[in-house]
Amino acid sequence: MLLLACGSQKADGTASAADTTTTSGSTSGSTSGSTTGPLAGSGTSGDGTSTSTTGPDGPYVYENQVALLDSPPRRTGFTLEALPGGRALLIGGLVADGPDAGSDPDVVPGTLLWRPGEGFVAGPELQHPRFEHDSAALSDGSVLVFSGRSSHELEAKLVEVERIDPEGLASAVVGALTEARHVVTAIAEPGDTVVVLGDSSVVAERFDPSTGISTPLPVEVEFPFFSAFFAPLFSAARRGNGEIVALGGFDAFEDATFITQGPQAIDLDGNSSRPIGADAGEQADFSRQALSLPDGSVLLLGSPRLNHLPGPWLVRLDAATDTLTTLQELADPATPFHRPPVGVVLADGRVWIVGEPGKDPGVATHFYDPATDALTPGPSLPTPTIPIAAVLLDSGPVLLLGSNEGPTLSAFLLE
Repeated sequence: MLLLACGSQKADGTASAADTTTTSGSTSGSTSGSTTGPLAGSGTSGDGTSTSTTGPDGPYVYENQVALLDSPPRRTGFTLEALPGGRALLIGGLVADGPDAGSDPDVVPGTLLWRPGEGFVAGPELQHPRFEHDSAALSDGSVLVFSGRSSHELEAKLVEVERIDPEGLASAVVGALTEARHVVTAIAEPGDTVVVLGDSSVVAERFDPSTGISTPLPVEVEFPFFSAFFAPLFSAARRGNGEIVALGGFDAFEDATFITQGPQAIDLDGNSSRPIGADAGEQADFSRQALSLPDGSVLLLGSPRLNHLPGPWLVRLDAATDTLTTLQELADPATPFHRPPVGVVLADGRVWIVGEPGKDPGVATHFYDPATDALTPGPSLPTPTIPIAAVLLDSGPVLLLGSNEGPTLSAFLLE
Protein backbone atom coordinates (compact mmCIF):
# COMPACT_ATOMS: atom_id res chain seq x y z
CA MET A 1 0.00 0.00 0.00
CA LEU A 2 0.99 3.60 -0.43
CA LEU A 3 3.09 5.21 2.27
CA LEU A 4 1.79 8.67 3.12
CA ALA A 5 4.23 11.17 4.55
CA CYS A 6 4.02 14.81 5.52
CA GLY A 7 5.97 17.72 4.17
CA SER A 8 7.54 18.30 0.80
CA GLN A 9 10.24 16.03 -0.48
CA LYS A 10 13.44 17.49 -1.87
CA ALA A 11 15.62 15.76 -4.41
CA ASP A 12 19.06 14.99 -3.04
CA GLY A 13 20.63 14.60 -6.45
CA THR A 14 21.70 11.02 -5.77
CA ALA A 15 18.79 9.16 -7.36
CA SER A 16 19.09 7.97 -10.93
CA ALA A 17 17.70 10.44 -13.40
CA ALA A 18 14.39 9.62 -15.00
CA ASP A 19 13.26 8.61 -18.39
CA THR A 20 10.39 11.05 -18.53
CA THR A 21 8.39 8.60 -20.58
CA THR A 22 8.92 6.24 -23.45
CA THR A 23 5.95 7.72 -25.22
CA SER A 24 5.34 10.62 -27.47
CA GLY A 25 5.64 13.20 -24.76
CA SER A 26 2.64 15.17 -25.75
CA THR A 27 -0.45 16.40 -24.09
CA SER A 28 -3.71 17.54 -25.49
CA GLY A 29 -4.18 21.14 -24.51
CA SER A 30 -7.96 21.22 -24.26
CA THR A 31 -9.37 23.25 -21.42
CA SER A 32 -11.31 20.20 -20.33
CA GLY A 33 -8.05 18.81 -19.08
CA SER A 34 -8.45 15.56 -20.98
CA THR A 35 -5.38 14.02 -22.54
CA THR A 36 -5.00 12.19 -25.78
CA GLY A 37 -1.73 10.75 -24.84
CA PRO A 38 0.81 10.41 -22.10
CA LEU A 39 2.73 13.34 -20.77
CA ALA A 40 6.45 13.55 -21.23
CA GLY A 41 9.41 15.80 -21.46
CA SER A 42 13.04 15.63 -22.38
CA GLY A 43 15.58 13.16 -21.15
CA THR A 44 13.93 10.07 -22.61
CA SER A 45 15.87 7.24 -24.20
CA GLY A 46 12.80 5.69 -25.78
CA ASP A 47 13.51 2.20 -24.50
CA GLY A 48 12.51 2.40 -20.86
CA THR A 49 15.98 3.25 -19.57
CA SER A 50 16.83 6.50 -17.84
CA THR A 51 18.90 9.37 -19.15
CA SER A 52 20.40 12.16 -17.09
CA THR A 53 19.25 15.73 -16.74
CA THR A 54 22.44 17.37 -15.55
CA GLY A 55 24.01 20.77 -15.32
CA PRO A 56 27.58 21.92 -14.75
CA ASP A 57 27.34 20.91 -11.08
CA GLY A 58 25.73 17.50 -11.56
CA PRO A 59 22.14 16.18 -11.47
CA TYR A 60 19.36 18.74 -11.18
CA VAL A 61 18.23 19.34 -7.60
CA TYR A 62 14.67 20.57 -7.14
CA GLU A 63 13.96 23.40 -4.71
CA ASN A 64 10.28 22.40 -4.74
CA GLN A 65 9.15 25.89 -5.65
CA VAL A 66 6.55 26.79 -8.27
CA ALA A 67 6.84 30.15 -10.02
CA LEU A 68 3.97 31.84 -11.87
CA LEU A 69 5.05 32.85 -15.37
CA ASP A 70 3.61 35.37 -17.81
CA SER A 71 0.58 33.81 -19.44
CA PRO A 72 0.78 32.61 -23.05
CA PRO A 73 -1.89 33.65 -25.59
CA ARG A 74 -5.21 31.82 -25.34
CA ARG A 75 -5.23 28.40 -26.95
CA THR A 76 -6.86 24.97 -26.56
CA GLY A 77 -6.33 21.58 -28.18
CA PHE A 78 -2.53 21.92 -28.43
CA THR A 79 0.38 19.58 -27.67
CA LEU A 80 3.46 20.48 -25.64
CA GLU A 81 7.00 19.23 -26.27
CA ALA A 82 10.47 20.01 -24.92
CA LEU A 83 13.17 21.42 -27.18
CA PRO A 84 16.92 21.48 -26.50
CA GLY A 85 18.29 24.29 -24.36
CA GLY A 86 15.57 24.30 -21.69
CA ARG A 87 12.93 25.41 -24.18
CA ALA A 88 9.42 24.14 -24.95
CA LEU A 89 7.09 24.26 -27.93
CA LEU A 90 3.30 24.60 -27.83
CA ILE A 91 2.00 23.11 -31.09
CA GLY A 92 -1.26 23.73 -32.95
CA GLY A 93 -4.70 23.90 -31.39
CA LEU A 94 -7.67 26.26 -31.41
CA VAL A 95 -8.27 29.85 -30.38
CA ALA A 96 -11.72 30.94 -29.23
CA ASP A 97 -11.42 34.67 -29.85
CA GLY A 98 -10.25 34.72 -33.46
CA PRO A 99 -12.10 36.10 -36.51
CA ASP A 100 -14.77 33.41 -36.16
CA ALA A 101 -15.44 34.08 -32.49
CA GLY A 102 -18.97 33.10 -31.53
CA SER A 103 -18.98 30.08 -33.84
CA ASP A 104 -16.38 27.34 -34.12
CA PRO A 105 -12.97 28.28 -32.67
CA ASP A 106 -10.29 29.07 -35.23
CA VAL A 107 -7.56 26.54 -35.96
CA VAL A 108 -4.17 27.96 -34.97
CA PRO A 109 -1.70 28.00 -37.88
CA GLY A 110 1.43 28.40 -35.81
CA THR A 111 3.26 27.41 -32.66
CA LEU A 112 4.43 29.14 -29.49
CA LEU A 113 8.03 28.86 -28.34
CA TRP A 114 8.90 29.22 -24.65
CA ARG A 115 12.41 30.32 -23.76
CA PRO A 116 13.77 30.68 -20.20
CA GLY A 117 13.87 34.32 -19.22
CA GLU A 118 12.02 35.42 -22.36
CA GLY A 119 8.62 33.75 -22.05
CA PHE A 120 6.35 32.81 -24.95
CA VAL A 121 7.14 34.05 -28.44
CA ALA A 122 5.86 33.10 -31.88
CA GLY A 123 7.28 29.82 -33.15
CA PRO A 124 7.36 28.28 -36.62
CA GLU A 125 4.24 28.07 -38.76
CA LEU A 126 2.85 24.60 -39.38
CA GLN A 127 2.48 23.44 -42.96
CA HIS A 128 -0.96 22.17 -41.95
CA PRO A 129 -2.68 23.97 -39.04
CA ARG A 130 -4.17 21.23 -36.89
CA PHE A 131 -5.96 20.27 -33.71
CA GLU A 132 -6.88 16.87 -32.21
CA HIS A 133 -3.34 15.85 -33.18
CA ASP A 134 -0.37 14.45 -31.31
CA SER A 135 3.38 14.95 -31.39
CA ALA A 136 6.57 13.10 -30.45
CA ALA A 137 10.07 14.34 -29.65
CA LEU A 138 13.02 12.55 -31.28
CA SER A 139 16.52 12.01 -29.92
CA ASP A 140 18.01 14.81 -32.04
CA GLY A 141 15.67 17.35 -30.43
CA SER A 142 13.30 17.64 -33.39
CA VAL A 143 9.55 17.08 -33.03
CA LEU A 144 7.18 15.11 -35.28
CA VAL A 145 3.52 16.17 -35.54
CA PHE A 146 0.88 13.60 -36.47
CA SER A 147 -2.75 13.50 -37.58
CA GLY A 148 -5.51 15.82 -36.41
CA ARG A 149 -7.76 18.08 -38.45
CA SER A 150 -7.36 21.49 -40.09
CA SER A 151 -11.09 22.23 -40.13
CA HIS A 152 -14.18 21.39 -38.12
CA GLU A 153 -15.43 19.09 -40.85
CA LEU A 154 -15.44 15.65 -39.25
CA GLU A 155 -13.94 13.86 -42.24
CA ALA A 156 -11.18 16.40 -42.85
CA LYS A 157 -8.36 14.38 -41.29
CA LEU A 158 -4.67 14.93 -41.99
CA VAL A 159 -2.22 12.23 -43.06
CA GLU A 160 0.86 14.44 -43.60
CA VAL A 161 3.56 14.18 -40.93
CA GLU A 162 5.49 17.35 -40.12
CA ARG A 163 8.92 17.72 -38.53
CA ILE A 164 9.85 20.80 -36.51
CA ASP A 165 13.63 21.30 -36.37
CA PRO A 166 15.48 21.25 -33.00
CA GLU A 167 16.00 25.02 -33.08
CA GLY A 168 12.24 25.57 -33.34
CA LEU A 169 12.65 27.63 -36.49
CA ALA A 170 10.76 25.79 -39.23
CA SER A 171 8.42 22.92 -40.00
CA ALA A 172 8.43 20.69 -43.08
CA VAL A 173 6.37 17.73 -44.28
CA VAL A 174 8.55 14.59 -44.04
CA GLY A 175 6.09 11.83 -44.92
CA ALA A 176 2.55 10.61 -44.44
CA LEU A 177 0.53 8.06 -42.49
CA THR A 178 -1.37 5.31 -44.28
CA GLU A 179 -4.59 6.06 -42.36
CA ALA A 180 -6.47 9.34 -41.90
CA ARG A 181 -6.68 9.53 -38.11
CA HIS A 182 -7.36 12.16 -35.46
CA VAL A 183 -7.37 12.10 -31.64
CA VAL A 184 -4.42 9.71 -31.69
CA THR A 185 -1.50 8.83 -29.44
CA ALA A 186 2.04 8.97 -30.83
CA ILE A 187 4.67 6.93 -28.97
CA ALA A 188 8.39 7.28 -29.71
CA GLU A 189 10.38 4.05 -29.87
CA PRO A 190 14.10 3.16 -29.77
CA GLY A 191 15.68 4.16 -33.04
CA ASP A 192 13.36 7.16 -33.39
CA THR A 193 10.51 5.31 -35.06
CA VAL A 194 7.10 6.41 -33.81
CA VAL A 195 3.98 4.29 -33.33
CA VAL A 196 0.69 6.12 -33.94
CA LEU A 197 -2.42 4.49 -32.43
CA GLY A 198 -6.14 5.13 -32.50
CA ASP A 199 -9.15 6.20 -34.56
CA SER A 200 -8.93 3.49 -37.21
CA SER A 201 -9.87 -0.13 -37.81
CA VAL A 202 -6.12 -0.63 -38.35
CA VAL A 203 -4.98 -0.35 -34.75
CA ALA A 204 -1.63 1.32 -35.30
CA GLU A 205 1.13 2.13 -37.74
CA ARG A 206 4.85 2.72 -37.35
CA PHE A 207 6.36 5.83 -38.94
CA ASP A 208 10.05 5.95 -39.83
CA PRO A 209 11.19 9.59 -40.14
CA SER A 210 14.40 8.56 -41.91
CA THR A 211 12.37 7.29 -44.88
CA GLY A 212 9.04 9.06 -44.49
CA ILE A 213 7.33 5.66 -44.76
CA SER A 214 4.62 4.42 -42.38
CA THR A 215 3.85 0.71 -42.00
CA PRO A 216 0.42 -0.55 -40.84
CA LEU A 217 0.38 -2.74 -37.70
CA PRO A 218 -2.98 -4.57 -37.93
CA VAL A 219 -2.87 -6.36 -34.59
CA GLU A 220 -6.22 -7.49 -33.16
CA VAL A 221 -6.93 -5.98 -29.76
CA GLU A 222 -9.29 -6.89 -26.93
CA PHE A 223 -10.94 -3.45 -26.95
CA PRO A 224 -10.84 -1.87 -30.44
CA PHE A 225 -10.49 1.90 -30.77
CA PHE A 226 -11.51 2.46 -34.37
CA SER A 227 -13.35 5.75 -33.77
CA ALA A 228 -12.52 8.85 -31.79
CA PHE A 229 -16.24 9.23 -31.05
CA PHE A 230 -17.51 5.72 -30.36
CA ALA A 231 -14.37 3.79 -29.41
CA PRO A 232 -11.72 6.34 -28.46
CA LEU A 233 -8.17 5.67 -27.37
CA PHE A 234 -7.92 7.77 -24.20
CA SER A 235 -4.31 7.13 -23.28
CA ALA A 236 -1.39 4.80 -23.87
CA ALA A 237 2.18 4.33 -22.65
CA ARG A 238 5.09 2.05 -23.46
CA ARG A 239 6.17 -0.57 -20.92
CA GLY A 240 9.77 -1.53 -20.34
CA ASN A 241 9.21 -4.82 -22.18
CA GLY A 242 8.19 -2.98 -25.35
CA GLU A 243 4.44 -3.57 -25.00
CA ILE A 244 1.95 -0.75 -25.28
CA VAL A 245 -0.51 -0.31 -22.39
CA ALA A 246 -3.71 1.26 -23.71
CA LEU A 247 -6.94 2.55 -22.20
CA GLY A 248 -9.91 2.92 -24.51
CA GLY A 249 -12.14 1.23 -27.03
CA PHE A 250 -15.09 -1.07 -26.37
CA ASP A 251 -15.66 -4.84 -26.36
CA ALA A 252 -19.11 -5.10 -27.98
CA PHE A 253 -21.16 -2.89 -30.28
CA GLU A 254 -23.85 -2.25 -27.69
CA ASP A 255 -21.15 -0.91 -25.38
CA ALA A 256 -20.05 1.77 -27.84
CA THR A 257 -19.95 4.79 -25.53
CA PHE A 258 -17.50 7.30 -24.17
CA ILE A 259 -16.50 4.81 -21.48
CA THR A 260 -12.88 3.84 -21.20
CA GLN A 261 -12.03 0.15 -21.41
CA GLY A 262 -8.81 -1.48 -20.40
CA PRO A 263 -6.09 -1.51 -19.53
CA GLN A 264 -4.86 -3.88 -22.19
CA ALA A 265 -1.32 -4.84 -23.16
CA ILE A 266 -0.58 -4.75 -26.89
CA ASP A 267 2.43 -6.48 -28.45
CA LEU A 268 2.56 -4.75 -31.83
CA ASP A 269 5.44 -6.83 -33.17
CA GLY A 270 4.07 -10.10 -31.81
CA ASN A 271 0.60 -9.33 -33.19
CA SER A 272 -1.17 -10.08 -29.91
CA SER A 273 -2.99 -8.36 -27.06
CA ARG A 274 -4.58 -9.23 -23.75
CA PRO A 275 -6.66 -7.48 -21.08
CA ILE A 276 -4.91 -6.68 -17.80
CA GLY A 277 -7.09 -7.65 -14.85
CA ALA A 278 -10.08 -10.00 -14.83
CA ASP A 279 -12.56 -7.12 -15.09
CA ALA A 280 -10.45 -4.81 -17.23
CA GLY A 281 -13.36 -4.09 -19.53
CA GLU A 282 -15.50 -2.75 -16.71
CA GLN A 283 -13.09 -1.30 -14.19
CA ALA A 284 -11.64 1.82 -15.83
CA ASP A 285 -14.62 3.93 -16.86
CA PHE A 286 -12.67 7.18 -16.95
CA SER A 287 -9.99 8.90 -18.98
CA ARG A 288 -6.90 8.13 -16.96
CA GLN A 289 -3.42 9.27 -17.84
CA ALA A 290 -0.93 6.47 -18.52
CA LEU A 291 2.64 7.44 -17.65
CA SER A 292 5.79 5.37 -18.22
CA LEU A 293 8.12 5.13 -15.22
CA PRO A 294 11.93 4.76 -15.34
CA ASP A 295 11.82 1.07 -14.34
CA GLY A 296 9.41 0.18 -17.14
CA SER A 297 6.28 0.21 -14.98
CA VAL A 298 3.24 2.27 -15.96
CA LEU A 299 1.46 4.68 -13.61
CA LEU A 300 -2.29 5.24 -14.11
CA LEU A 301 -3.64 8.55 -12.77
CA GLY A 302 -7.24 9.67 -12.43
CA SER A 303 -10.60 8.57 -11.09
CA PRO A 304 -11.66 5.14 -12.33
CA ARG A 305 -15.39 5.85 -12.57
CA LEU A 306 -17.89 8.53 -13.47
CA ASN A 307 -20.65 7.21 -11.18
CA HIS A 308 -19.19 8.28 -7.81
CA LEU A 309 -18.27 4.77 -6.68
CA PRO A 310 -15.18 4.12 -4.56
CA GLY A 311 -12.05 3.34 -6.48
CA PRO A 312 -8.33 4.03 -6.84
CA TRP A 313 -7.02 7.17 -8.48
CA LEU A 314 -3.36 6.12 -8.46
CA VAL A 315 -2.47 2.64 -9.75
CA ARG A 316 0.86 1.08 -10.74
CA LEU A 317 1.21 -1.62 -13.40
CA ASP A 318 4.28 -3.74 -12.74
CA ALA A 319 7.11 -3.59 -15.27
CA ALA A 320 7.34 -7.35 -15.81
CA THR A 321 3.98 -8.81 -14.74
CA ASP A 322 0.33 -7.89 -15.25
CA THR A 323 0.01 -6.88 -11.60
CA LEU A 324 -2.04 -3.77 -10.83
CA THR A 325 -1.27 -2.27 -7.42
CA THR A 326 -3.61 0.31 -5.91
CA LEU A 327 -1.55 3.13 -4.45
CA GLN A 328 -4.21 5.67 -3.53
CA GLU A 329 -8.01 5.44 -3.24
CA LEU A 330 -10.56 8.22 -3.33
CA ALA A 331 -11.17 9.38 0.23
CA ASP A 332 -14.73 10.39 -0.66
CA PRO A 333 -16.45 8.80 -3.68
CA ALA A 334 -18.71 11.86 -3.92
CA THR A 335 -15.69 14.04 -4.76
CA PRO A 336 -13.82 12.34 -7.61
CA PHE A 337 -11.52 14.09 -10.03
CA HIS A 338 -13.66 16.29 -12.25
CA ARG A 339 -10.80 16.19 -14.75
CA PRO A 340 -7.78 13.89 -14.77
CA PRO A 341 -4.70 15.05 -12.87
CA VAL A 342 -1.49 15.68 -14.78
CA GLY A 343 1.74 13.87 -13.96
CA VAL A 344 5.28 14.20 -15.29
CA VAL A 345 8.41 12.21 -14.39
CA LEU A 346 11.10 14.45 -12.92
CA ALA A 347 14.84 14.39 -13.51
CA ASP A 348 15.36 12.58 -10.18
CA GLY A 349 12.85 9.79 -10.96
CA ARG A 350 9.93 11.06 -8.91
CA VAL A 351 6.57 11.99 -10.44
CA TRP A 352 5.06 15.43 -9.93
CA ILE A 353 1.26 15.17 -9.86
CA VAL A 354 -0.92 18.28 -10.23
CA GLY A 355 -4.61 18.12 -9.31
CA GLU A 356 -6.69 16.61 -6.52
CA PRO A 357 -10.16 15.06 -6.16
CA GLY A 358 -13.01 17.52 -5.80
CA LYS A 359 -10.80 20.56 -6.43
CA ASP A 360 -11.31 22.06 -9.85
CA PRO A 361 -9.47 24.39 -10.23
CA GLY A 362 -7.09 23.84 -7.32
CA VAL A 363 -3.58 24.49 -6.07
CA ALA A 364 -2.52 21.10 -4.65
CA THR A 365 0.38 19.08 -6.01
CA HIS A 366 2.08 15.87 -4.85
CA PHE A 367 5.28 13.96 -5.40
CA TYR A 368 5.15 10.22 -6.01
CA ASP A 369 8.37 8.21 -5.50
CA PRO A 370 8.37 4.96 -7.53
CA ALA A 371 11.26 3.62 -5.43
CA THR A 372 9.18 3.63 -2.23
CA ASP A 373 5.58 4.09 -3.47
CA ALA A 374 5.41 7.12 -1.14
CA LEU A 375 3.11 10.04 -1.93
CA THR A 376 4.13 13.31 -0.30
CA PRO A 377 2.68 16.82 -0.53
CA GLY A 378 4.30 19.06 -3.11
CA PRO A 379 4.42 22.84 -3.38
CA SER A 380 1.10 24.61 -3.87
CA LEU A 381 0.50 26.43 -7.12
CA PRO A 382 0.57 30.24 -6.83
CA THR A 383 -2.98 30.42 -8.24
CA PRO A 384 -5.77 27.85 -8.74
CA THR A 385 -5.67 26.07 -12.08
CA ILE A 386 -6.99 23.09 -14.00
CA PRO A 387 -3.83 21.26 -15.13
CA ILE A 388 -3.62 20.75 -18.89
CA ALA A 389 -0.06 19.97 -19.93
CA ALA A 390 3.34 19.53 -18.32
CA VAL A 391 6.75 18.84 -19.82
CA LEU A 392 10.16 18.16 -18.30
CA LEU A 393 12.73 20.56 -19.76
CA ASP A 394 16.18 19.23 -20.54
CA SER A 395 17.56 21.75 -18.04
CA GLY A 396 15.61 20.09 -15.20
CA PRO A 397 12.57 22.26 -14.34
CA VAL A 398 9.00 21.42 -15.38
CA LEU A 399 6.82 23.75 -17.45
CA LEU A 400 3.13 23.42 -16.52
CA LEU A 401 0.20 24.92 -18.41
CA GLY A 402 -3.27 25.20 -16.92
CA SER A 403 -6.62 26.92 -17.20
CA ASN A 404 -9.02 28.56 -14.77
CA GLU A 405 -12.37 27.40 -16.23
CA GLY A 406 -11.90 29.41 -19.40
CA PRO A 407 -9.78 29.81 -22.53
CA THR A 408 -7.09 31.80 -20.68
CA LEU A 409 -3.90 29.85 -20.06
CA SER A 410 -1.70 30.05 -16.99
CA ALA A 411 1.95 28.99 -16.99
CA PHE A 412 4.05 27.73 -14.07
CA LEU A 413 7.62 26.51 -13.58
CA LEU A 414 8.53 23.83 -11.01
CA GLU A 415 12.14 24.48 -10.00
